[in-house]
Amino acid sequence: MPSLGTAPYSLVAVCRFWRAVGVATPRLWSYLTLDIDTECPEGYYESMAAWLSRSGNCALSLDFTFPNDDRTPADVQLHPVFQLAVRHSHRWEEVQIHSDFSEPSLHSFACIKGKIPLLQSLTVILAYEHNMRGGADGFVDAPRLRQYYLHDCESKMEVLKVPWGSLTKLNLQTFDGDDKSLLLLSQCRQVVELEIMVCNPWGGNAMDIDAARAIEFELPHLKSLTLESDDPISRLFLVLSAPALQHLHLTMCEYFQFDHWVAAENSSCYPLHLSKCRITSLRLDLRKPVNGPKDLILCLNQTPHLEHLVLEGTAVSLLSSELLQRLAPDSPTQLLPKLQTLTMDHIEDFPDALVAEILGQRLSSSSKGPSLLRSVVLKHCDTMTGVKSWRYRSSPLTLACLRLHSQRGLDIRLLDFRGKRIKM
Repeated sequence: MPSLGTAPYSLVAVCRFWRAVGVATPRLWSYLTLDIDTECPEGYYESMAAWLSRSGNCALSLDFTFPNDDRTPADVQLHPVFQLAVRHSHRWEEVQIHSDFSEPSLHSFACIKGKIPLLQSLTVILAYEHNMRGGADGFVDAPRLRQYYLHDCESKMEVLKVPWGSLTKLNLQTFDGDDKSLLLLSQCRQVVELEIMVCNPWGGNAMDIDAARAIEFELPHLKSLTLESDDPISRLFLVLSAPALQHLHLTMCEYFQFDHWVAAENSSCYPLHLSKCRITSLRLDLRKPVNGPKDLILCLNQTPHLEHLVLEGTAVSLLSSELLQRLAPDSPTQLLPKLQTLTMDHIEDFPDALVAEILGQRLSSSSKGPSLLRSVVLKHCDTMTGVKSWRYRSSPLTLACLRLHSQRGLDIRLLDFRGKRIKM
């Protein structure tokens, strides 16, 4: 039951005037967390009913929480608070489902099938591994559903049926790249933003899998891809093409190697090859430095339109003297000619002298005109020592270079590990 300190209760408890304002403002009551527990505490139903009544005709954002128990879907559907929420299903706009055991909770929503005309966003967070009898279909008929977030331990994409073809934003925290998952993903042809965590169910190299079974598909509207993978060569790279892709965020484990994916001689093997996209924003987060400096050069060589580059984790350690030469404005093989913003993690053993020289080269005037680089951001990674600016003094050459060019109009930002700006 919401406590008296919970907004909007805290507002209506101030005085008679604010109580009148709060009760007369339906939007304040449009968000509600519903605990579908085994037993309904005394007064809980009445409190929820009063809350929903005060929301008037506003679209609702509801958060359903289900405990871990042995109830059937029919048992859940008979729960008085669940029935109360279902009576307002025509007003559901955003729904979150937190469940410790998905079998009864997800299938219990079958009763709202075809009754959720306003639903735009669905989040499903499942705590434990489970074996579903079949995909729950309560949300399959949601004409306005555009955002879907699935976060669980072991579930497949088919754990819940949704209108895949109408989604524009999709977040999958477990994606193993099996045939069914790839087939469902291929139906998301309207998706613009895709965030997935790829796992490796085969325990081996994806190139060892029979690639002939995987059918290539295209996501023509995909502009932003965030990919975290513990698979050295994800099967996804073998089948997905995204010609409109502009923003790419890669978080890769210790086994991932650039040369398997971005090497020019292998481009025909990978529909999602960097050379086949017009990447303007690239974020590289490497967990361990298994790649070498040449791999980073190889990657950046495939992104001539790049405007924003973020190097996180050990990606900073891939900076090299060869890269320094290629970044020089007058280099005949110049890399990243359109780069405008550069963000780097200030890791242990930060290559101070090299970074200072790279920035100095990049920011110097040339025969091609002034540098396009407008902003440089350094983020401290140490949670224990990243609060004060003096922690950056281990990089005096970089700081001196940044101070010099900040006086010439360059936007310089030093951040602590929380992302909070600190003084130079």
